[in-house]
Amino acid sequence: MKISFLRRLLRALRFRRNISLWLSDRAVHGCASLVINPVTVASAAAEATVTGFMTRLAHPWTARSLSQREMFLRNLRALRSRRKKLIFILGDIFPSVGFMKKRYGCRTWLTAFLFYPHRLGKIPWILGLLKSNNYDN
Repeated sequence: MKISFLRRLLRALRFRRNISLWLSDRAVHGCASLVINPVTVASAAAEATVTGFMTRLAHPWTARSLSQREMFLRNLRALRSRRKKLIFILGDIFPSVGFMKKRYGCRTWLTAFLFYPHRLGKIPWILGLLKSNNYDN
């Protein structure tokens, strides 16, 4: 990544988030290190989010990918009401015909429709997630 690109990105972030950022001239592991100096941050959670983002931007090899289970639970926890959670789960089990055609490589809606019973196999997986101790409302 070029230093000029990082400077432009940091400049854009500084104006959007009201955080002053400096790009130090020292190179750490082959890329420029970022020093964050928060001026005005709404809360500690927002500060932690920005700091985590800037750390992963400066050191992309430290970013950890999420499993399908972790991503599903994160999305489910982000929804507040039970109605929205139910809509999310039903949308995951029964997606649109257009999605099914692309996902399973079908040409017609009829062949895509034949793959819906295959999607029903997600129900035990989702129920197992909801019953596990890792799920918090």
